[in-house]
Amino acid sequence: MSEILIKQTQKKLEELMASEAIQNELNEHSAYYFQKFAPIFENQQPEKIEEFAVLYQSFFNSQVFNGYYIASEILQHETTVIEDGIFTESEGNLIEHAIACVTYAFGEDIHDRLSTDVSRDLITWCIRQQFENIRPIIRQLLFDITIIGMKYRFIEERNIRGLQEKAPISENECVASPEQTQYILPDTMIYNTLIGPTEVWDIYRSPTYPIAEKIGDVTIIEIPGELKEYKVVITMNELLSDYEKQLFSTNMIARIQNKGIIEKDRMTVTVVFATAYFEVAVKN
Repeated sequence: MSEILIKQTQKKLEELMASEAIQNELNEHSAYYFQKFAPIFENQQPEKIEEFAVLYQSFFNSQVFNGYYIASEILQHETTVIEDGIFTESEGNLIEHAIACVTYAFGEDIHDRLSTDVSRDLITWCIRQQFENIRPIIRQLLFDITIIGMKYRFIEERNIRGLQEKAPISENECVASPEQTQYILPDTMIYNTLIGPTEVWDIYRSPTYPIAEKIGDVTIIEIPGELKEYKVVITMNELLSDYEKQLFSTNMIARIQNKGIIEKDRMTVTVVFATAYFEVAVKN
């Protein structure tokens, strides 16, 4: 690592942390990913969980730093050419560009390249404590949390270049403009597949996951009538944790309400859990 770039990254992240909004967002992300370890904590002594929590927070902070640093390296590399238009994209789209950049840069060795001394220390400690199945979770979080740091660096690059986020192509949808990827959870996003009186958004895990499978959908149906009422159906894979199901539903409803198209008292919500999703070919 470059000492100059390390110091620049430390300074910039300290400036970011001065923002209450950024600090709250990082705290929410940290708490969300901490819950991934909940099944491992069953029957563990409280003091062990507390010790893990301290190590975990160091790991989380280290990966955010690592992501910001990696994005800076990519942007400053002499062979890097990223057009201004990329940095004017919405936050969700910008995250997808960050994932594509680091995946292209590191290839199949990506998880090893994203690993740090702090992450290795966390894995070693967990193995010594005989925490089972810990490595796959940390391996996934190496990627996910790194992208958080990269996102902040890409947003900064937008500001450095004097750019602004481009306006959405439409303001009439109940959730967001159809070209914008929306992250409802830190590692779970929605894509628009249908607009009109019925609006459909498919739910997927982040592209940081090895397999990008559909894990649900959100359907918003406008009910004909003078009152302009809506029915919202959120369908999710039952394999998601109870924590993820509850948080996704809560955040999704808040996203719809904050958009302002649907009045709060004009919406009924149904949440459904499904065992699997698959497509069926229809023959003529």
